[in-house]
Amino acid sequence: MPPLIDGNPAVTLIVPVTVPRGIPVPIRMQFENTTPEPLELILRGREPAYDFVVTAASGKVVWRRLAGEIVFAILRIEIINPGQIVEFRDSWDQHDNAGDLVPPGAYTLRGVILSDGISTLESAVIPFRIRPK
Repeated sequence: MPPLIDGNPAVTLIVPVTVPRGIPVPIRMQFENTTPEPLELILRGREPAYDFVVTAASGKVVWRRLAGEIVFAILRIEIINPGQIVEFRDSWDQHDNAGDLVPPGAYTLRGVILSDGISTLESAVIPFRIRPK
């Protein structure tokens, strides 16, 4: 099977366009094998390690899913067949990594799948807005 870096996978991020302040933001990231061949997806961690990164309009990172987490140096191989989708889900409670509720405004979200240390798979950066209640 070809290694992942030789493939043409698609990483898609799904997040609401706007969310009321204080309401958890649901986040989904999908990895799809868009090639005609199976791919080896080499993932880090006991459970597959993935990160979501929220950035304020100023460019400052306000939240990372994996902030302060330890990702074990365990590698696991998953075979992803053509057309198969692997999904990663979480939600963000609108608090920054210091625990403070962020203000309403424009933010961006990026998804990252931690792979074998050689390649990292990232989604496009997606804009969204937190509106006052």
